[in-house]
Amino acid sequence: MAARWFAAALIVELIDGEWMVWVMKCAVVKKDGTKGPTKVKAPGGTEEGHPEDQSVLDTRDREVPEETNMSIRSRNDGLLIHSPPPSANGHIKCFYLVERSAMVGTMRTEEIIIGNDWMSAPYLISLEEAQTVLFGEHGVAAGKALKRLRSLVHA
Repeated sequence: MAARWFAAALIVELIDGEWMVWVMKCAVVKKDGTKGPTKVKAPGGTEEGHPEDQSVLDTRDREVPEETNMSIRSRNDGLLIHSPPPSANGHIKCFYLVERSAMVGTMRTEEIIIGNDWMSAPYLISLEEAQTVLFGEHGVAAGKALKRLRSLVHA
């Protein structure tokens, strides 16, 4: 069965007055062991292959620890910052803004392979840069997160 939804977390922290976000490079590992094209993304994924995921938040709360080694402290932590219209087949995407202070654990420091997905160790970039570096809707979500965070600072 094809995935019905995708959930990701934009994990942000304010460092020296600049909003930074944790991202990672990812690529599909081919059958011959080589990697396909690399993309930069926020931690997240789909519920496909995980019947225990009954909601988008279940998927977010499972995927983030798988990819970062950190958990979101509470189900209530995080703000839905971006959810584009569903695709033609009804697939939805949800991006949550989560402050680093709402996370528990230590960020992963080594690359990993989950299934056939290779991921670099997570690293920090500015949310400003993330708007252009992150692929697809991830970059759109970064722009919305930056706008939201700046509005809170100036409120």
